[in-house]
Amino acid sequence: MQENNKLDTVDLKILQALTENARMTFTDLSKRIGLSLPATIERVRRLEDSGCIEGYSVKINPKFLGLNLQALIRFRSNNERWQKVTEILKDYPEVMECMVVTGSDSHMIKVAVSSAEHLEKLLSALSMYGMVNTSMILSTPIERPVLAVAPKRA
Repeated sequence: MQENNKLDTVDLKILQALTENARMTFTDLSKRIGLSLPATIERVRRLEDSGCIEGYSVKINPKFLGLNLQALIRFRSNNERWQKVTEILKDYPEVMECMVVTGSDSHMIKVAVSSAEHLEKLLSALSMYGMVNTSMILSTPIERPVLAVAPKRA
């Protein structure tokens, strides 16, 4: 990796390959990008150490865990409470993702729940801290890794 967090074309090839298959062996990765095995391992380690690669994970279908409904909750709390709300949300395992946002809302929260009743209980609990506005997620026709939305380099 080049200095000051700039990625070169080899780094981008590594990231693309690992985005497609994070379980790829170093041997397969080195063949794909055209570097020796030691050079490939060193490049990946540098990407990890720099913080560019933050980790590796598995994507699980929530339905297999009995979480049949997903929703987006627009949440509005007053200025004094929004930081406390972020801490409170950490105690709810249903919360998959929480973003602090601009505009009239303070948070956007993605949740996975087992049923409408489960969602209702969660919304009731959250409404103690502010106003909630909920949208059920029907499907996710577009879901891209961050590399796919990165600006193209010359």
